[in-house]
Amino acid sequence: MSAVKLPLEVRAPHEGIGPKGYWYWNNRIRSCLPYFKSTRARSVHRVRRGSLHRDKHSPDELKIGHATFELWCGQVGFISDDPYKRGNELRQLPGGELCPKCEMLAVKAGLPSTAELRDQVVRPLGPRP
Repeated sequence: MSAVKLPLEVRAPHEGIGPKGYWYWNNRIRSCLPYFKSTRARSVHRVRRGSLHRDKHSPDELKIGHATFELWCGQVGFISDDPYKRGNELRQLPGGELCPKCEMLAVKAGLPSTAELRDQVVRPLGPRP
């Protein structure tokens, strides 16, 4: 069973000086797993856009600092390797209470509904052709 990745809305890459004076650059994520779960929220959300953030002041310029995700309901989430900020994750299936606004707006935009994604992911096994 392979993971179902959905295409995301993509904006132009951004580069500049951040609020603390650090030089940074972002790469946009073109596709990812459809659901985002935060350790600090009750609901599971649908992902709309994503960016990888890299800090040019780090010893390794290619090290990714964190990834941020814009969600269909307007919230923003992140995934980081920082030990104090771990726990947020992308999911293949919601596995919890789904944000109704995210689901409604994602389906309106033409993305498959959660029921359709479940059918794609959980298929009965049968003989291969």
